[in-house]
Amino acid sequence: MRRQAQELKATVQVGKKGVTEETVRETAEQIEKRGLVKVRFNNDGAGMDAFVSSLSGKGEVVMKTGRTLVFRKKR
Repeated sequence: MRRQAQELKATVQVGKKGVTEETVRETAEQIEKRGLVKVRFNNDGAGMDAFVSSLSGKGEVVMKTGRTLVFRKKR
């Protein structure tokens, strides 16, 4: 699992605007489709905890490195 997560390219980018409803919705959709999704925060990572809690029903964090999170679909 960890190897797969490291080799993934970030498919969701959180930019200057921070975490938005659109970002959460897009990430949730990708978790459903792909099963494993990498999210990169371009800012200082502000709002990362809120982002994780907003997706707790869809997926779980399997890896956190700096400003990058990897989510896996909940089983």
